[in-house]
Amino acid sequence: MIVRRSMRGGHRWVGLIVGLLAAYMAATGAMMALRHDPALAGGRAPTRHCATPDALAHAVAVASARHPGVAFDTLWLRADPVEPLSIRFVDAVQVDVDPCSGRLRDVRSRYAGWDGIAEYLHRLIFLGIEPGKAVAGSVATALSLLAVTGLWLWWPRRRGAWGSALRPARLPKGRTRRRARHGLVGTAVLPLALPIALAGMTLAFPAVADLLYRATGSVAATRPVVPARSGPVAYAEAWRGVLSRLGDVPAQAMIRAPKAPTAAIEINLHDPDARNPEGRQYFFADPGDGRILLHRRYADTPAGARLYYWGYAVHQGKVGGIAGLVATLLTMAGIVYLAISGLRSWLARHPVPSPRFVRMRIVEVVDECDGVKAFRLVPVDPGPIAAATPGAHVAVRLSDTLLRHYSLTNAPGERDDYRIAVRADPSGRGGSLAMHGLVAGAELLVAPPANHFPVVRGTRHAVLVAAGIGITPILAMARHFRAKGIAFELHYFGRTRESMPFRSVIAAELGDAATLHIALSRTEQAARMAAIVAAPARGRHLYSCGQVAFMDALFDAARAAGWRDGALHREAFGVSAQDAAPPRAFVAKLAHSGRRVPVPADRSLLDALADAGVRIDRSCGMGVCGACLVGVVDGAIEHRDAILSPADRRSGRWMTACVSRAGGTDLTLDL
Repeated sequence: MIVRRSMRGGHRWVGLIVGLLAAYMAATGAMMALRHDPALAGGRAPTRHCATPDALAHAVAVASARHPGVAFDTLWLRADPVEPLSIRFVDAVQVDVDPCSGRLRDVRSRYAGWDGIAEYLHRLIFLGIEPGKAVAGSVATALSLLAVTGLWLWWPRRRGAWGSALRPARLPKGRTRRRARHGLVGTAVLPLALPIALAGMTLAFPAVADLLYRATGSVAATRPVVPARSGPVAYAEAWRGVLSRLGDVPAQAMIRAPKAPTAAIEINLHDPDARNPEGRQYFFADPGDGRILLHRRYADTPAGARLYYWGYAVHQGKVGGIAGLVATLLTMAGIVYLAISGLRSWLARHPVPSPRFVRMRIVEVVDECDGVKAFRLVPVDPGPIAAATPGAHVAVRLSDTLLRHYSLTNAPGERDDYRIAVRADPSGRGGSLAMHGLVAGAELLVAPPANHFPVVRGTRHAVLVAAGIGITPILAMARHFRAKGIAFELHYFGRTRESMPFRSVIAAELGDAATLHIALSRTEQAARMAAIVAAPARGRHLYSCGQVAFMDALFDAARAAGWRDGALHREAFGVSAQDAAPPRAFVAKLAHSGRRVPVPADRSLLDALADAGVRIDRSCGMGVCGACLVGVVDGAIEHRDAILSPADRRSGRWMTACVSRAGGTDLTLDL
């Protein structure tokens, strides 16, 4: 537990500190992978080429005259006559010369254009060469640490937890689903992100490269040393010697200028016999006369160097051809997503600001049916009110301690009022009875609409199923689908006709699209449910609102008929049979800090955590929205919510802090 807590803390803070930098490096790394880099590709020259020693000598002369007094850095040769012969200077100026005509093409910064900008940004050139390496290497080190600790933290400890770990979309929307998706994406990009990060460390820090040589039992290859000299460098003669050794012209090559008086000219190009796309062969030449001093093929390089080049190839996205490039780009996108989702998850740990309540007046009260009253609310101060989407609800503050949530029945386009319906429940917590005691003219504080039961984009046919007062959000959805011209069917269940609100509205507005199922036995109800869900199809979604037991039976029938969880949507009211059991006191252990928070029998876990200063999102307080979902590390759970699927309940990985409790004397939370 201590190791896991330490890892989680380290993962969180390292991610927060370097997460955005890692996203930046990933985004610019994707740019690097997409650029045209003439130094890295292999292949043979085309039939016609102009990359001759004489062309090189002329290009050197043109570049020296155009930018005098500055030392060369590298010279790039391409056999393709369309490509220029480029000379780069140590001050980042680049001179491009046409190899065939000898005409000056361009004088520009080496960091101009897409290729140059990608290199400038990714290597952090704006910080300076060495500081940029240090920062980039530090980010790569941090990314490696995040990859390893992230996998450790994500890995499910229970067999039943694999379902929600691999399919986070099954979890309710909110911070919990974001955290689960964060872990899944991190695990998916790990196989490529970790090698890329390790290669970045090797490229940035010579000490890491030395460790690579030691691990492979090899030493870095030596370079020839020549007598100190001054005067012109024999680039053309050196190139002539390379061509005589190769027998044909390579597609591309890079010549490095000597950096010291005793240094040789270095010419490197792709070795056609190497399987590694970064496999290079090297020529070293005397700067005075161009004589070839050493030719080292890729196969003759030390094992540490070959491993280094493989890491470089992976880092550049050049392993695996097009598939490897696509995988690299997806990995870079995944790293950007992880940085954003991690920051968003951390920010979500702070309390959600209380909604800004608006004072509204009841202008109409209608007795819809036995025990149900419908209310129309308008703002006391004239002006627009927040729009509501189908399935939305509003929070109504009845007193300082009494806050209740009621679904809206508004039709599309109704922006001047909010319409709700409330069934009186003598055994409830007092909210419904308080509402039934209000008359036209009474004023209430009402929060803007929120929606934990939205219509899913892409619904082509909606199956709407309501029971009792659960018709309120379903009616709004039916009106929405009718206005949008989307196919739908409404099935409305009730014990008696007199107890079913909005019967006349449904008959007038929806007609044959609605079917009432009244006074059915349990067997008859099960048969009707099976018939309703008998035909799952792509684009067909099931929306239901009612008692928990009713919807459990409906969704069990739907799953048995082949419906996927992503097409099942529900909102509950009331309590399940399990909720009737008297609550017991227990202790909540916080895995991250080791704290123990007592939860009395008459307090919810959510309230007990809030009293202890632990910040958890809250909204409905009834286990129907999923805002307060918390992860569970260890312990039995007594689920009392209406939001988790049976599979998620069996996994024992999540619980709603507002209503669910421990199934024993203690519970360890992922907090």
